[in-house]
Amino acid sequence: MYIVCNRGSSLASSLKTLVSGSRKLFFRKRPRRGWLDWNTDLFLSFPAHPRTWVRNAPEQYARMVAFFRANKLGQWRRLDEFFDTPQLAGPPYVVRPLRHFGGAGFEMSETLPPPERSATHYWRSLWKRNREYRLIYCHGKLVLTLLKRVNEDTPQNVAWNHGVSHFVTVTDPINDRIKNTTFFDDVKPFLEAYPFHFIAFDLLYRKKKYAVVEVNFSPGVTIPANQLKIKEALLCRT
Repeated sequence: MYIVCNRGSSLASSLKTLVSGSRKLFFRKRPRRGWLDWNTDLFLSFPAHPRTWVRNAPEQYARMVAFFRANKLGQWRRLDEFFDTPQLAGPPYVVRPLRHFGGAGFEMSETLPPPERSATHYWRSLWKRNREYRLIYCHGKLVLTLLKRVNEDTPQNVAWNHGVSHFVTVTDPINDRIKNTTFFDDVKPFLEAYPFHFIAFDLLYRKKKYAVVEVNFSPGVTIPANQLKIKEALLCRT
């Protein structure tokens, strides 16, 4: 079984260790026609080749490739079709590079950036949150709900990244506060349109409202019990 992934993916490395006989295949390496099978291999990333090169690829395959290969703004525009997301609604603005990882390149601005910055950055109004989550789906099913524990007195106008927070596993996700939002209804048509093997939603929460800020296809998962949950969910395709 191939695990199709980005180079340096810690999640893929964990899965390779846990899944006997699996091999990593980096998505920038163009596989031969018919090498990959959607029903038996695991896709954490998508090589640039047509759907016909992947055995048993779903009809939505080309759409998923386009989503994966888009920059953050391009993905955000697609997410806007399904989810509540931060919009342009006045200052302050969060300014981010079109391609970034974690909290890298997080800027705040009281004024709209000049138009020429749109070649390298995008921006939205700051969405004030009191909780931040990561929801991990495998084959269209919710597998893990992670909550960011943020250091006390961390302000709104900084990225809640590893320097000021850490993830903890929500033990009763069905009864968590997210149930008071429309997220679980909104995610269903998205996963029908984009039936990824694996996707993680980064979600902000405040007063029974949510906003999806971005998605990840290979986030770091360090807790062994959570790695096993993901492995079992990815291998169970029903």
